[in-house]
Amino acid sequence: LPLGIDPVQAVVAGLVEVVEPGRQIDVGHVPAPPHLPIQVPDLIIVIPAVLVLMLPQTLHQLLGGVLDDPVGHHQLPVEVVDRHPDGLAVKYTDVKIVDQNDDTRKLGTGQVGEIVVKSPSLMLGYYKAPEATAEMFTEDGYLKTGDLGYIDEDGFIFINGRKKNLIVSSGGKNIYPEEIEAMFNGSRVIGEILVLGRREAGGEVIFAVVVPNYEALAEDYPGKKPDSDSDFIRGLVKIEIEKVNRLLPPFKKIGNFTLRSTEFEKNAQKKVRRFLYKDYEDPQKTPL
Repeated sequence: LPLGIDPVQAVVAGLVEVVEPGRQIDVGHVPAPPHLPIQVPDLIIVIPAVLVLMLPQTLHQLLGGVLDDPVGHHQLPVEVVDRHPDGLAVKYTDVKIVDQNDDTRKLGTGQVGEIVVKSPSLMLGYYKAPEATAEMFTEDGYLKTGDLGYIDEDGFIFINGRKKNLIVSSGGKNIYPEEIEAMFNGSRVIGEILVLGRREAGGEVIFAVVVPNYEALAEDYPGKKPDSDSDFIRGLVKIEIEKVNRLLPPFKKIGNFTLRSTEFEKNAQKKVRRFLYKDYEDPQKTPL
């Protein structure tokens, strides 16, 4: 717990949760490895809201989960779950949506903008770095998460994607690559996919970098060698992308793609380190 916070008072206030041994706990929002030498008596105190949050790597650290929620124990009706919200703000956390280009302007229900939060669990700022601190917070003290999303009429928060990953079409429409990527979840053809904007001669094109699902393909096509037959793989990937494109509006359709044989590098939260693959946005650096 942060210095100055009494553990008993924190439990009473609902800032932390007391659980029995045996339940998986997170350390820095990452599942603790089973061999971690933690000495505990008869119970464990879990910090669900990540009270010592240093950087807002993900807004999920300040949201009570929807389907498996150890923080608020929300019992949600099916019609709410079917809308796939990312969660509700945990106790003592205030969340609002602001214009991504003007953080002094609060947006209304259902309007997409940057998600900003205020909570006693957040950092006060960067040590001896007032300019960096000012960039991270709004004038009224809300931390800028870097996530784009909206809040519905019931207060549920929906995350569209990261502000820095946003693609703006030639017609000025916003495209959230994470939304498109999620449509390939469970594919037996595409194992991993990274969607980005590629600067072609005629303008920015929605482009995909694809890691084929070699294991599933080997099972589904036992007479083939998917890892050595790029034409065969490319044909299957093309069909898979066309299926998803039929569900997308024209400005979101994937215009072209390339294959990659190795998985994307990821961080501790199993998120793709997208900045490592910025070269795919430039045809001169990554010609097809």
